[in-house]
Parts: sequence; structure tokens; C-alpha cells
Amino acid sequence: MNKNYILPIAFCGLLTLQSCATIFTGNKTGVKIPDGTPSGAKVFVNGKLEGITPKRVQIPKNALKQGAKITIKAEGYKPTDITINRKVQIGMAVLDVVTGGVWLIVDFVTGNIYTATPDKVKYELEKQ
Repeated sequence: MNKNYILPIAFCGLLTLQSCATIFTGNKTGVKIPDGTPSGAKVFVNGKLEGITPKRVQIPKNALKQGAKITIKAEGYKPTDITINRKVQIGMAVLDVVTGGVWLIVDFVTGNIYTATPDKVKYELEKQ
């Protein structure tokens, strides 16, 4: 192989890994809500009905900036609120740094470097 092609090929390879969190994880993050007490409770994310438990909800990563709110409700029970915060995906940050560092800025500006914490929510509602 001609040595003149090695640098351009390596550069193109690095470009395919740019903004790793944006490419590999997208702009939403999942939170799993298994069945609790009572079974089949309604799940709301920031006031919007998302479905019935068990449920995996997708939360826009930019909604995690101030903390997303998951509310679980069931008839005859007191509702409960759970705040979902964000944490940096260390693996994606490392990949961004290894591939040039500039991509780390892109992932932080877009918020795609973050993931939900906790990523699994358990609930037990109290009777009214």
C-alpha cells in the first residue's frame, strides 16, 4: 500500500467517530419502570402520559438539565414523583477525547453526552 494514503484513511476513520455520544446514543435516554404496587399504574413524564407500567420511557436528554419528573399514579393511591437527573457517560467522553477532543464540545453543547440517573425506577404507592 502506498504510504501517501495512510494519513487520509486514518483521518477519515477518526471523522466517523466524531461526537460519539451524539452518533451512538442519540438525543434521548431510557428509564425502565417495572411493575410495582399497584400493578398497571399510569406513568407521566413531565406531565405527559407515557403509558402503563411496566414501561420503558424515553426522555429527551435536554429535559434532564433541570431534572425530568416522572409521576406514577393509580386510582385510590397517592401519586409519587421521581426526579431523574443526568450524569456524564464516561465511555463517550473518553472516545471523544481520543478522537480529537473537539467532539467533546459538541456532545456537551447538545447535551448528548449525558444519560439518565437513575435509569431504573421502582415504586410502591400508598393507599389514600
